[in-house]
Amino acid sequence: DEMRYFIYGEKDADKNFKANGCLALGAAVGVLSGLSGSFLCPIPPFAFTVLSGLPKIRIRHETVTNLDWLTHEPYLMGYERVARKKRKIKSLIGGGAGLIIGLGTFGVLQSTGNVTW
Repeated sequence: DEMRYFIYGEKDADKNFKANGCLALGAAVGVLSGLSGSFLCPIPPFAFTVLSGLPKIRIRHETVTNLDWLTHEPYLMGYERVARKKRKIKSLIGGGAGLIIGLGTFGVLQSTGNVTW
């Protein structure tokens, strides 16, 4: 029974959990660090990816198939496992894309002579 609840939690999180905030924040961190043009600019987006797994996962009632499952610890563990994974993947995608955009913008600005740092 415990394994069944764990799988139910994984399925609900896979279907309903969205990590769009991590995607947006990762992109913002990537763009800002890319605009610095520093050799160490890849560090902040990847550090954000690691840190995005730390905050507690809050399960919204509308994302759960059966509210009775919230009383079972294996369900919560399955949901949390997939939700943290989705947070990290989204923040990695956002940070990588933002870093590319930031470095591209820095290169264009530097080639036009508008940036001299």
